[in-house]
Amino acid sequence: MKKILFCLLCLFPVVFLQAQKNMVDSQAAERTAKLTQVLTLDSDQEAAVLKIQERKSAQVAELRDLKQSDPSKYYKKLQSIHQGNEIAVQRLLRKEQLKAYHAERHALRLQKSQLVKKMKASNASKLDIDEAVRRIEYDFAY
Repeated sequence: MKKILFCLLCLFPVVFLQAQKNMVDSQAAERTAKLTQVLTLDSDQEAAVLKIQERKSAQVAELRDLKQSDPSKYYKKLQSIHQGNEIAVQRLLRKEQLKAYHAERHALRLQKSQLVKKMKASNASKLDIDEAVRRIEYDFAY
């Protein structure tokens, strides 16, 4: 009986980590699919972007505990991860794909600007505005 309980206790973390990895993989696959659709990536680019997105998802998952203990540090690290991800994706793109990429980024900037204006008009706090802008930026496929 003790051996069975011991085995179950040993297997629980493995199963939990595998479930978490599957969730990260599905988020990465979803973002990659969006990028493939928007930028018309070829198969080599798609595979490279999937690796980039998996790495990003894993890095963000590692930061989850930091969000509660030190939000300022969390957001700095999150921004760093996001910027590194953007640069890695841009390096893979061809000239015509970069034009589409920059057009998407421009649309995102306009969306963020409209959101800030709307929230300021409704007297939202600076923290709420920053959080909403971050949500738009970091939920963006890149």
